[in-house]
Amino acid sequence: MKPVGNLALAVRAAAVAAICAAAAGCASNNVGTESGPMATPQVVTVVPGVPSGPAPTGPQKTGYYPGFAEPLTSAALQMTNEEAATQQQQLSALGAARRRGAISEAEYRRRQEELRRLATQHGEDTLNQITN
Repeated sequence: MKPVGNLALAVRAAAVAAICAAAAGCASNNVGTESGPMATPQVVTVVPGVPSGPAPTGPQKTGYYPGFAEPLTSAALQMTNEEAATQQQQLSALGAARRRGAISEAEYRRRQEELRRLATQHGEDTLNQITN
């Protein structure tokens, strides 16, 4: 056997690397990514009344300009001034009764916990009432 020089060894290694790279390229799966006249056709289902493609985002040109001719309405009823004043009086009376010693600390804590529970669950309860 003939000794192989460094140049010949480098040429053989480059040839083997090129063959391996070509074989790896042939093994890739590019199905459905072709473009042009020979591309695989995409399957499109059209349902009447349903817009095709993704939903548009951002401002749309509809030819209609919003106005404020009609009064705006809120999703939920707002607290009236009388209701707010009544609640403020109740809370002030509770604090004053605690300071005077008219109610025990345990009773004060119980009422306080009841109000905190109402604050945390009120949103969920209202949402359930709206959806049902």
